[in-house]
Order: sequence, then C-alpha cells, then structure tokens
Amino acid sequence: MKHKTFIFAAVMFLGITLLSGYVNTAPRFVFDKVEYAGAISDAYACSEGLLAFRTADCKMGYIDTAGKTAIAPVFEYAESFSEGLAPAAVPRGKLGYIDTTGKYAIKPRFDAAQGFSDGLALVRIGDTAGYIDKTGRMVDLVLSPALTPVSSFKEGVAWVEDQNGQRGLIDRTGRLVIDCRYQWTMPFSQGSAWVSDDTGDDFIYIRMGLIDKQGNWLIKPGSYTDAQGFSEDVAWVREENSGNVCLIDTSGTKLADLGASRMPSAFNGGVSADMIATTLSIRSKGKEIIWSSRSYRPLSYGGFQNGCLLVAGPSGGATYIMRDTSAPQAQTQEPQQHSWTYLPEPQQNQSYEIALKIDSSAAFVNGEKKPIDSGNPDVKAYILNGHTMLPMRFIVENTPGWSVTWNYLNNSVLLYGEDTVIFTQTGNTQANVMRYVSEECWYSEQTVTMAQSPVINHDRLFLPVRAIGQAMNSRIFWDGRGLVVISNTRQELTQVQADQILAYFE
Repeated sequence: MKHKTFIFAAVMFLGITLLSGYVNTAPRFVFDKVEYAGAISDAYACSEGLLAFRTADCKMGYIDTAGKTAIAPVFEYAESFSEGLAPAAVPRGKLGYIDTTGKYAIKPRFDAAQGFSDGLALVRIGDTAGYIDKTGRMVDLVLSPALTPVSSFKEGVAWVEDQNGQRGLIDRTGRLVIDCRYQWTMPFSQGSAWVSDDTGDDFIYIRMGLIDKQGNWLIKPGSYTDAQGFSEDVAWVREENSGNVCLIDTSGTKLADLGASRMPSAFNGGVSADMIATTLSIRSKGKEIIWSSRSYRPLSYGGFQNGCLLVAGPSGGATYIMRDTSAPQAQTQEPQQHSWTYLPEPQQNQSYEIALKIDSSAAFVNGEKKPIDSGNPDVKAYILNGHTMLPMRFIVENTPGWSVTWNYLNNSVLLYGEDTVIFTQTGNTQANVMRYVSEECWYSEQTVTMAQSPVINHDRLFLPVRAIGQAMNSRIFWDGRGLVVISNTRQELTQVQADQILAYFE
C-alpha cells in the first residue's frame, strides 16, 4: 500500500512540475492573479512597483506588484514610470506626465515624450525637441541650434544629432563630449554604449561596437550585429559571423552560446526570461535554465524588473504577476536636486485677427494679405444651406497656439489648442470637445452640436463659422457684404471698420 502511495505521489509531482515549471518546497517563483478581469494583450516591464498594461480594446492602465489595479485603463498611450512620473495620453489627447495616482503632474501638451532620467525628459512640440524638468519647463541645455537631442539622459550623457544625421554625445552642461560621428546609437548603460558608423542593411545587419563616454572603443565593430545594453555586467549579443546569440561580459568574454535563437531579456536580479517555442524559460548567467514551463507566456517587455514579470496563464486564461522571491527589493532613491537655466516660456494669448470674404481666395491675417491656399485658388469661404463655411486648415494654422491633424481614413479632423482638443468628422453635426482643467489635472468632455456638418470642398475641409468660434474661443463678426472677421481681441465691428477691412479686398 505504501509502495502504491509513493508511486501516485511521484506521478502527481511530475505532472505538477511539467505543468507549472520548477517546483520545490519553497518555490522561488510564485504567481499572483491579476485583479483586472479583462484580457491583457501586452505590457511594459515593471518599473517603480507598477506595470503599464494594454487591454484588448487598446486602453492602457497600471497594476502593482500584487496584481491590483493601481490606475484604471483609460489611456490611449502610457509608458513605464521613471522618477515618479510616466508619459501618458488619453484618447485623442496630447502627451503629458502622470503621477502614481493617474492624474497629470505635467499637463498634456507634447507630441512626443520620453521617460524622466537624471531629472530631465526629452519631449517634442511640433518640430521642436528639447528637455523639460519635473515642473514641465523647457531647459536651455542644447547649446548649438544645429544639434537636435535624440535621447534622454542616461548616466549623465545624452545623444544629439547634427544636420547631417550624425550623432554625438553631450553632458549635463550641454557640452559636446563626443563629436557627431555615429549613424546609430544606443543609450549608455554601466558606462558603455553600443554604436555604429553605419546603419547596415536596413538596420538589420549593423556592425556594432562598444564605446566608453570618451568615445574609446571597448569592443571594436565587426563582431556583433545586434546587442542589448549591459545589465549586471553582462549583455546578450548576436555574433556577426555565426548569427548565434551569446552572453558576454564587459570585456567581451563569451559566457554562453545559445545558438541561432531569439535574444532573451536583459538580466535583472540575476535572471533572464526567454520564450523558446512554447516554453517560458528563466536562465541564470550561463546556459543553466533554472525554471521552465509551457503553461505561461510573458506579456511584459523586458523580462523581470523589480522581481516581477507579467504572464498569461494556461490556455489563455487569467493573467498573473510572476514574482521572483529571491530578487532584491528595489531601493527608494532620494531625488536629486538640480538647478537649470530655462528657455523663455512661449508667449500665450497672442492677439490675432483673420478677415475673409465670401468667394475671395485671399484673406488678411493681422492686416497682411495671404492666399487661403496657394496651390488651389478655388478654396474660398462660401455659403452652404445658409451657413458660412470657412477653410479649417487656413484658420487653424493662422491662429496662435492651434494645430490640426487630418485623418484621410475616416475623414476626421483633430484640432489641438493649448488646453483644448476638438474631434469632428464630415457628415456628422456633433463634435467632441475636451478641455483640460488645471484644478483637476484632468479633462472635461462635452459634445457640441453644429448647425451644419463639416464638408469637403475642393479637397479641403470646411467648417461652419459659428462652430469654429465656439470651439476655439474666438470672437466672430459678420458684415452683410460677405465679410467675416475672427479675432481674440476685437470687441465690435462697426460699419466704418468693416468698410476699412473690405477695402483691403479691392
């Protein structure tokens, strides 16, 4: 009887091991079920105790290391937290920085934004890229107007690009410490960075080398075509000659060779995650696989961070936080104090006045005559169903602080102001308006009904003039002779004033 019991127990142990992976009396890897009940498609690696995850309907939120929902999935885009802040955007909104409560600590106004590092974050507004501090103010750091920043600061240095597309390195004073000589670069990690003098065959076969912060070669180009930054004194690389994935130390010594496989995650807490066919494997700093399972697949990019990895459960079931119980706990670092020189704040509420005349291909902006569309003289203000229709792009581009984005796929338009986002479509009399409320650090939303839906005429979008005025907080003035004036300062349009403006069109 005891013999049969022993066989049964052994079979059960083997079955559990095959299903769930490495098992012992004090399991190193434990699984906490994620509280969010919906399907999770992917996620970023854990950072500062939070994981950004994406739902099946492409909304993003955050869960903590216990699997609890920390910030509800309401964002269209969100990244990992760094230095207490994370870039995030609500649907149709611009990028700002949220804190761990999910409210905006830096209001959304950026077209692109990276995470904070060394107290600074790289952002872009329109065609202008630069660095902000945690107050959201632009820092006067890049000393030459011929240089454009292309990376966040890491370990006190950042990459910039010259007008020829060549990259160099600046320090925290803006001084160029490595001149612009590289075509391709990676961020610095543990005092070194992978770079290349060329971009290879469509960035696939890049001849990479490793440099220090003075530009000295630590590993000369010619050995590797792909690599990760060093983490815990090791890095995964792909050999140029063999195509094999190998683990090397900082001297370039090969520690392991995985053959022609995919590249595992970087090491964190002494382990690296790898998906081999249908098997999730956890490796030590060698060839040794210390845990594996066919029942889970990783959802978060970057492998283990903060001792956590987000995984999908068996047969596409629940999602779990896979925790490494032996991982060292992340230490809270005291925030560094910095003093910066700031760029001048952009002038807000600039005065403007735009005058148009029905059936005229010209307009007057602040008294200066301009063609409404230099490539198409048929684009004019006109009357449709008793409503004055104005060319949307011309109005927006000549209104300070506003920009426009057109989507040809669904004939929709997004208008962006300093604190306002407007979404409208052709054939639809309703427009969605979001206004940022500083006191609440969030948006208020409303639906505005227009008397006339937007239309496309001469391949340009036209909106009714009253809708433009309401949405953009502009004052609109009419004259019965076909004159329309849009202004943010004018209080009235008298007969005499209208006569003077109409004289411009003669």
